[in-house]
Amino acid sequence: MIIKTYPDPLSAWHGLVDTLAYRLNKQSLKWGSCLAYPSLVSVEMDDLAVDTGLHLNMPGFTKGRWKQFLREYCRPDVCEWIGESLENFKRYPERPFVAGYDFNPNVKHKYGACLSSLQIRLKPQPAVIVSSRASQLDKAGFLDLVLMHLVAKEMVTRGIPQPICGLWNISLAFINCVGQLFYLKRFDRPLQGHGLEREIAQHARESWEDAQYGPHRRALKRNLQLDETGDIPGSVAVRELSLQFDPVPAEEAVDLFS
Repeated sequence: MIIKTYPDPLSAWHGLVDTLAYRLNKQSLKWGSCLAYPSLVSVEMDDLAVDTGLHLNMPGFTKGRWKQFLREYCRPDVCEWIGESLENFKRYPERPFVAGYDFNPNVKHKYGACLSSLQIRLKPQPAVIVSSRASQLDKAGFLDLVLMHLVAKEMVTRGIPQPICGLWNISLAFINCVGQLFYLKRFDRPLQGHGLEREIAQHARESWEDAQYGPHRRALKRNLQLDETGDIPGSVAVRELSLQFDPVPAEEAVDLFS
């Protein structure tokens, strides 16, 4: 197991991605255009609820992508579950009980849902615990962290004092060259020395109109939007998001990668 410790979700996100991209090259697992940590990763964060400027434009997402993620895994009762769990904990204030949330069954993925479990506890320290079967760190992994952050904020709203620590267990933590196309541009990271340097350079040569692979096309278009406007249209700061949502029929759902 690989154990990583960070002060907050944003530091964790950059630390996990950058370490895998630049410092784990010889030890990392590589297949195709992907790099992965060679073992299960356990990520500890000192305070999940702190506002460090998380924004959906960081992985190139719009607000619609967050709404789709929330509907895919959660139900409208998620805030009520947090409140009821905290009330149950308060009945036994000295006991280290843990409450678990049942995610929606996810049959879209060949090997099962990418997000496996969500838990909260108060003793010995307020905490949010999430397990991911697989996480593309530079893209959907950002949303796993946003979920943890918003659960922690909901706990604070309901009277739990900060800091609320986080524990994120990832069985397969990886990045790929398509996600890195946008990440490197968004955060001005160097191509030289990257574990996927050749693959990223190859994918960067195409124009977004000519790209045939959907995620590749979107990454190139996001880069063009950054050049033109400095932002991603439809993206918002995470502080504007919440766990409240109105489910919509599947036929009205937005593109998962919009």
